[in-house]
Amino acid sequence: MQAVISRLGEAKAQQRLYLQSSFFKRLAVQKSRRYKRILFEILVNTAKIGFKFPGIWQTGLKNCRNILVNRNYVRLPNLPAEFKNFTILQLSDLHIDQSFGLTEILLERIAPLNFDLCVITGDYRWSTHGTFDRVITEMDKLMLVLNSAPYGVLGILGNHDWLEFVPPLEDIGIKMLLNEGIHIKKDGATLGVSGIDDVHYYFNSDLPKANRSLTDCPVKILLAHSPESIPEAEKIGFDLYLTGHTHGGQICLPNGRMVLHNSRAPHVFSRGTWHFGKMHGYTSTGTGSSGFPARFNCPPEITLHILRDK
Repeated sequence: MQAVISRLGEAKAQQRLYLQSSFFKRLAVQKSRRYKRILFEILVNTAKIGFKFPGIWQTGLKNCRNILVNRNYVRLPNLPAEFKNFTILQLSDLHIDQSFGLTEILLERIAPLNFDLCVITGDYRWSTHGTFDRVITEMDKLMLVLNSAPYGVLGILGNHDWLEFVPPLEDIGIKMLLNEGIHIKKDGATLGVSGIDDVHYYFNSDLPKANRSLTDCPVKILLAHSPESIPEAEKIGFDLYLTGHTHGGQICLPNGRMVLHNSRAPHVFSRGTWHFGKMHGYTSTGTGSSGFPARFNCPPEITLHILRDK
């Protein structure tokens, strides 16, 4: 763990570990968000009761299992020719320790797909505290299909994840980015990818540090758990921002309108493709589900981002 603390930085690591230590301490630090959290818990408990009516719970659970494969074509003018059609598989908000067979569904969905790089934009666990052995076990199974990516698997932490996840996730083959950047090399050309720590609960991102090693890259991609760092990322010069956290609302009205919005970013950045200044972005509706295994009018997704130069 000391190596992980050094990578994140002593101050950032201690802040995260302090907030991880107690759910109630975390709420105390986030006084401005306490009432929103209470409202969320009321809505979750009300929904759990309502879903017990015949057919509703079964439909919501069936929707969780119906994971779509979406393709997003991203046009980046400065993309080196060597990376044309480079395909990035994004998984987000897996909450993979759920008990409705999510891992098996994902193995089946991902196996026939072709992709060059896999990125996982946080929230491996369903709970926000407690043991996480099952998370590592299920992620290890999932690596059977993710390991087919010739340029590897990159990950970041979300607000449900602990810093202690990093060593075991790296042991099974996921390169975790802790406010860090790496270079992807292909036929002599370079693509930069950075990942920041969670900005939603832990307020622990460091965009300048994440960007520091990528200043010479013609195209820079940022992995962020939440869309709450968009303005800063565009100002620094990132070209593509891949994120999640919102679940697209998870429970939506028939017109797609979200019942609950759990991000400080404007609604326009809560689902699908968007632009901010010169930066492209995509917010995943999530691959898993949170709070309870039910979705309405907001299907979960696996996303294939196909890079184009024009």
